[in-house]
Amino acid sequence: MKYFTIALFMICFSYLSSAQIIPTFKGDETFVKNKEGMAALDSLIFDGIKTASIDTFEVKFVPPLQFMRVNNLSFVNFQTSSFIQISEIKRVVYLLAVKNITPEVLEPQGVKFIQSEEVMTTNNQAGILIYLSLQIEEKDYERMMLFTGDYLKTIWISASYPVELKSSLHDMLKKSLLSITF
Repeated sequence: MKYFTIALFMICFSYLSSAQIIPTFKGDETFVKNKEGMAALDSLIFDGIKTASIDTFEVKFVPPLQFMRVNNLSFVNFQTSSFIQISEIKRVVYLLAVKNITPEVLEPQGVKFIQSEEVMTTNNQAGILIYLSLQIEEKDYERMMLFTGDYLKTIWISASYPVELKSSLHDMLKKSLLSITF
C-alpha cells in the first residue's frame, strides 16, 4: 500500500506539473513588464516636433507624427505604408544631381516624372523638390524627392506614400522634408 500511495503521488505530481496554465490578459499593467524596454521603443516613434539627427553626415529634420526610426537613414509609418529615406552625395552640387532626373531616364525604370519645383527649406537653403509616381507591390505610390545642399555635398531626402492617402499625407511629409538642416 505504501508503494501504491507513492506511485499515485508521483503520477498526480507529474500530471499537474506538465499541465499548461492558460494565461489571462488582465490589462496593460501585466502586458508591459519591462518599462525601460517600452520607453526605448517609444523613443523610436516621433511626435512631429522632436528633431531626428542623422549622425552619419550631420543632418537633422523633424519626422512626422507616428513615424518610427528603422535605421539611421530610414523612417516608416506602418499604419499608412509611408516612409522617408535620407542620403548624402558627397562632392556633388545638388543642381547637378537633379539634371539626369528626366522622364526619358525614369520611364524605362517604371517611374513616371510628375513635376519639379524650386523650394526653400525652413533654414533658408534652396532646393529642388521632384514628384514621381511609381508602383510598389501593385499599389500606386507618389514619391517626393528633395535635393538640397552646398558646393561640398547634396542632401537627398525622399518621402513615399500611397496615392490614395495623398490628401492626408502630402502636406505633412512635405513640411517634414523641408525641415532639413545641415
